[in-house]
Amino acid sequence: MELEEIDKKEATLADDSRELVPYVGPIEVRFRNRVGFVGALVMGNQVLLGAIPMEDMDLVVIPDTRTLDVFLVEGWSWAKGEAPSLDRE
Repeated sequence: MELEEIDKKEATLADDSRELVPYVGPIEVRFRNRVGFVGALVMGNQVLLGAIPMEDMDLVVIPDTRTLDVFLVEGWSWAKGEAPSLDRE
């Protein structure tokens, strides 16, 4: 992607070790009819979209299918802990 390094940030890995890694951005992320701008920690060739950009674009993970979708349930709040209905007909 040839993104310019803005800074270095410390990342904690799965084995609890810490490593300074390049931080790049801004990156424009698009999913269906949503768009957001994020920064990214560069660690190999894997992509990880964090919770804040997902909230910004109103995206939700569907655990049963391990997919990402646009969150369309009106009046539902993550903070209230309510369970939205994501049934599709």
